[in-house]
Amino acid sequence: QRRLLYTTLDSELRQSIAGAAGDPERKARLDRQLAAVLDTLPPPCRRVLRRRYGLASGAASPVPQGRRAEELAERCLAALGRRLVEAGMLGERSRPS
Repeated sequence: QRRLLYTTLDSELRQSIAGAAGDPERKARLDRQLAAVLDTLPPPCRRVLRRRYGLASGAASPVPQGRRAEELAERCLAALGRRLVEAGMLGERSRPS
């Protein structure tokens, strides 16, 4: 179930980023918000996730393959999910009333 949660989070983030691509102001705001949350993560996770979501170069890069790379990505997505909830950007607190 955790893997499904991480896959869903990753997919939703990718869709949000892709959906904002046509609106430079929205894209910049989303990039800033995501970068601020990523800055709270350990350096290995910052590197992996910045690359994954295109914050390092402006375009998403292929994710390294292999068991160790996948395990790191999962741990980083778990940490990102926790930080997004803490920041009120994900979960009940982020939904409009």
